Amino acid sequence: MIVNLSLFAGAGWQFFDNNGVPLAGGLLYTYAAGTTTPLTTYTSNIANVANSNPIVLNSAGRLDNEIWLTEGNSYKFILKDSNNVLIGTYDNIFGANDQTALTTFEATLANSSNVALGDNLVGFRQSNVNGVLAGAVGKTVHQKFQEYISVLDFGADPTGAADSSTAISNAISTGKAVYFPKGTYLCNVSINNKTILFGDGSTASIIKPYSYSSPAFIYTFAAMQSPVYSYWNYHSVVRDLGFQGTGSNTSATGIGFSFGSGSPTSYTTNAELANNVQFYNCQFSNLNKGVQFPFGNIGSAFYSCGFQNNYYGVYNISNLVANTMHAGCKYFYNGEMSGNVCALYCYGALGGSIMFRDTIIETNSMGMYFNNIGEAYNAPITFDGCWIEANGQVENAGSTVTIDKWTGYSLSTQTITANTFVFDGTTGQYTISNSWFVDFAVLGTNIVITAQTCHTEKTPSNGGAPITAISNTSSVVFNNPATNYGIPLAKGLKVLNYPTLASCNVSPGASAATGRSWLTKPRTNLVSNYGFTKQAVEYFTSSITTVGSIALVGAVISDGVIFNTCNQFTATAAAFPSGSHAIVSSTVTSMSDGYWYVVTFDAKQNTGLVIFNVWNEGTGMIATVATCPSLGDWYSFGMMAYCDSGGPYSSVGLDMASTGVDSQWEVSAYQINKFSSLSDAQAFLDGGVYTL
Repeated sequence: MIVNLSLFAGAGWQFFDNNGVPLAGGLLYTYAAGTTTPLTTYTSNIANVANSNPIVLNSAGRLDNEIWLTEGNSYKFILKDSNNVLIGTYDNIFGANDQTALTTFEATLANSSNVALGDNLVGFRQSNVNGVLAGAVGKTVHQKFQEYISVLDFGADPTGAADSSTAISNAISTGKAVYFPKGTYLCNVSINNKTILFGDGSTASIIKPYSYSSPAFIYTFAAMQSPVYSYWNYHSVVRDLGFQGTGSNTSATGIGFSFGSGSPTSYTTNAELANNVQFYNCQFSNLNKGVQFPFGNIGSAFYSCGFQNNYYGVYNISNLVANTMHAGCKYFYNGEMSGNVCALYCYGALGGSIMFRDTIIETNSMGMYFNNIGEAYNAPITFDGCWIEANGQVENAGSTVTIDKWTGYSLSTQTITANTFVFDGTTGQYTISNSWFVDFAVLGTNIVITAQTCHTEKTPSNGGAPITAISNTSSVVFNNPATNYGIPLAKGLKVLNYPTLASCNVSPGASAATGRSWLTKPRTNLVSNYGFTKQAVEYFTSSITTVGSIALVGAVISDGVIFNTCNQFTATAAAFPSGSHAIVSSTVTSMSDGYWYVVTFDAKQNTGLVIFNVWNEGTGMIATVATCPSLGDWYSFGMMAYCDSGGPYSSVGLDMASTGVDSQWEVSAYQINKFSSLSDAQAFLDGGVYTL
């Protein structure tokens, strides 16, 4: 028999009562641990003589013999006084160097099968190399490990070979922050509570759909809480994770993260209230849809997130079923969208603002597609400080892109020209500032776009490309633009404060000549009085014969815009050679120093090409090189300038210059008006009106 000296009362111990008096005649009972079954102890290491049970202490409260315990047995000691009154109980006592006990203890530490976990036996207190940190509180390792949950705690497979959906769902259901260690995880998981999901980085902790028929994550609506509208408050955070599909760009498959449902056609009550998730340092790549908002699902933001090589980087539509939620209130900061077929797709009632700030948008087949279906209260969609290069026509050299088309709740596809920006639908408002604003098409109606201090291009260079189209009832305003290769011209485009257009000054180089423009938004309103001085008007409702290099006779036809009739001029290259000027004498007037002047007229080029100038005899052109960007469309032209020192100008009027080709064109509704202040002149030009 192997025995070991007891770790309690083993040799030479002295016991005392609760008053510190030696426990003379005290009684020490020995039992099997946790029981009342007597268990023998021995007086020496040869285990040939047993101690009495109880052991009786001598008059000094000491043991007369040593106490040796049988190896492998755990003991309980009960100490009483000589009157058998309990002093104390001491349980789970092993002998010193008991290998069996050590083995049992090791098994206890390694225990992971029930709530009595081994990490409950190990202490922890936050420290650094210099020792325990001030204010740090002691706890067990078990308590420390419970501060957040790893998906590996529930059996997730980080190799990407097996379905980890159940393991990830169980981890999320704990309500704690859920950690995805480095690895690849296949899953189709519904999240129905507020949570934090985080990994080791967007290229280290990868999430992929297990079944590509469903998103990797669907963020569903959590039940109503108190207060009732708590679902508008902070919801969840996803950070340092990468979401990946299969294929690339046009062949990309799968959805990374979807809200409310996996499909816009699978609506359930309150699905639109699944919202407000904040994404940090996440990457979405090689997916059909990186992130999908199928029912509006407002309020989410993306910080330093990337969308690369997806078909749709972000797919965002309003609630087409219940019509209860617009598709606005999405925010993108310091991220990148590149290599996608369509970086951002927005359709429906866009409602609240969509904002891009300090974002890189480059090398996408189509940068942005917006189709507002008539939301009258939508806040402007804004881009600020964005680098927008080599998308659309530059990336695709005039090719087309096939994207989704919704008609009510029915889904089909449409093929449209690849542009960096495509603005469709009705009544949209868009603001672009301090960014590249190039290669856009305005296909919808009543759309207003303001580009403030933006870089633009006239030719496909430096990542830019010209404007494809601006619809008749829409307008684009460039204020203080910058360019390397010129301002693109299109119907409905107005350019303000373009510093290189010296020819737009009444006195070239005049410091006060601000607020200049040439092409402007279509004029549709005819008013009788506007509170200014009319300098010259020409309705072009009766035949006009020009003066100057050549006399051209206008034919009166019924094709006007503001007025039913207009003048149509026809001239061959031989009769109207290059450099010839045809001046409309009825438009000629004078300008005086200290006033603002606004010149407006409408023109339409049917064949060939002529150049329209506002001309001043003796000083040259006040505004020049205005041409119709396309054939067969009416354009409104407007210029505004200040007359400073150097005036008065006595012969200011409309000049039509030949380019030496056979041409036919129409002119209507010319006038020049005089204003005493810049604000009045600007208000008139912005008003899009013509005065009788």
